Amino acid sequence: MGSMIPLYLPGNGGLLAAVALMVGGWEGSRKHPEFPDDGTWRIRSEGLAPWPSV
Repeated sequence: MGSMIPLYLPGNGGLLAAVALMVGGWEGSRKHPEFPDDGTWRIRSEGLAPWPSV
């Protein structure tokens, strides 16, 4: 059991942050800014606040 890789790895945080930016956007952006508005994607999210600007 000691040789199993843990479920959370440090690199996973970067992936989660990137997905949160794609879905939640950032201050001043439109909702779901990284997905097309042509109806080919249906994006649902719950409780994601826009990423704060620095």
